[in-house]
Amino acid sequence: MPAIMTSRARRGSGWIGGIVVPLGLMLATFASLIVLYRTGQPPLPRYLYDSDALYLPTLFSDILLHGGRISDWYLTPAPYFFPDFILYFLAFSLGSDIYLSILLFSLIQITVLFIALNYLLEAFLEGRQLLLASVATVLLVWLSVNGGVPFVFVLSSGFHFSVAISAVVLAGLWLRICDQDDLSKTKGLMAAACSLSFLLSLSDDLFLVQVLVPFIGALAVFGLCTREVVARRCIAAIGPAAFGLLGSLSYPYVVANPTRYRPRIDIQGIPTKMVETYSVFAEVIGRFPPAGVLLVAYAVLLVWVLAATIGRRRVDQASVKVVWLIVFSLLSSACAVLVVLISSGIVATSRYYIPVFVWPIIVGVVLIGTAAKHGLVRLFTLVASLAVVSLVASAWSRQQERGLASGHYPDEIACIDRALEAVGLRNGIAGYWDAKHIQAFSRQSITLAQYTEHLDEFRWITSGASFRSSYDFAIISENEPTTEKIPRRALIAAAGAPENEVACGERILLVYGRDRLRLSKRPAGVPEPSR
Repeated sequence: MPAIMTSRARRGSGWIGGIVVPLGLMLATFASLIVLYRTGQPPLPRYLYDSDALYLPTLFSDILLHGGRISDWYLTPAPYFFPDFILYFLAFSLGSDIYLSILLFSLIQITVLFIALNYLLEAFLEGRQLLLASVATVLLVWLSVNGGVPFVFVLSSGFHFSVAISAVVLAGLWLRICDQDDLSKTKGLMAAACSLSFLLSLSDDLFLVQVLVPFIGALAVFGLCTREVVARRCIAAIGPAAFGLLGSLSYPYVVANPTRYRPRIDIQGIPTKMVETYSVFAEVIGRFPPAGVLLVAYAVLLVWVLAATIGRRRVDQASVKVVWLIVFSLLSSACAVLVVLISSGIVATSRYYIPVFVWPIIVGVVLIGTAAKHGLVRLFTLVASLAVVSLVASAWSRQQERGLASGHYPDEIACIDRALEAVGLRNGIAGYWDAKHIQAFSRQSITLAQYTEHLDEFRWITSGASFRSSYDFAIISENEPTTEKIPRRALIAAAGAPENEVACGERILLVYGRDRLRLSKRPAGVPEPSR
């Protein structure tokens, strides 16, 4: 009888730890995130409503609601066809407006991340993968809410986070392929890996340097660790690598108005880029010190694990898989930094360093899970639980303080809407950092063409159909801290004085009248905005 009770207790404990706890952590995280989003928890609005982040919302709104054509669009250099298009289409279909669609995309992307992590962990564990996948997901969401960039990209479209998710999936696929002695039994897995490589490389060139190159490098280490002839594995790896290259080369045949950077290596610029890269990391860690603690703890953990593995006389298959994942993650992070250092066309900014800050959580959870020490798993689960408690407490406090918003409609945009509604005008111009944000959340169905500080058309992440021979009004922001803003003096010198001016917070609406604002049609180049 005691043995039966013990067996039942273990099954009950396993069911609770394996399903109930992960489900509870995820649901509490989702509920907290919904409340935090709808209460405008800083820094979420700053990043989720950023002009770059509004790429997919404005694209889908233009095509599906206003009859626009994707062939008219100047897509971002990484068009994010897969999986972002699919995920945002689902969010757009479920949401009633852009405000809700952005929230739904965040929840869907978090779910996809959780599924990808579970898929990777299944290659190492049996029985605890759901728990550890939820732990990693919760920690990443907590970091995204509290840590700013680059962690906040976990919630956003258009910032290369899909490359990080795809790296997790590809790692899971490859570890399953390597578990099979007979590669003929892995045709389905190989087809999935090749398809993933093609679609991601077509969607984002960073997949090549942050995933495929590290993948090949880690494969070489994998072969050395197993002391076996690696020719068979290398031949198998040709498939994903070749399809990845094919996907990247297909870009100009798929995109009507290519904006992708041409790779240019600038060795002389490396010292400057090193200073810029240091500044990015210093800013991230200075603003959010736990990011620095995370990197240091990860480095210490890796040194300990690698030293323990190398010190063994015989390395088992499970340890080899762990080493492969460690090397893959390190190479991915190194390549993320290296490509910025040697490329002249890429600005050193946090979005390119996502692997550096995300892999420590993912690999750390794998290492904890494979350590076969239940105390460590419980400790990490406790940390994730505390993170959830923190999210719930913040959500409750914000809800009590501010209540739940039904949409994003700042006073500035409401003021602009009232002024435009009074005169019945719809077509205007604005700077890059204003155009998409105001157009996306305006309730007057206005169209804003992007113009540079030199009054040139800025055909960057926008529809070419928005540009006209004449406009009705201009929106300027003299206090905007970036250079991508329309100067009042230059605008009046080129187009004359407006009929009326309306001050709306930090924005100024210059009303010219229907088709009375005329500017020369000079398309500007497509350098990346400086923010």
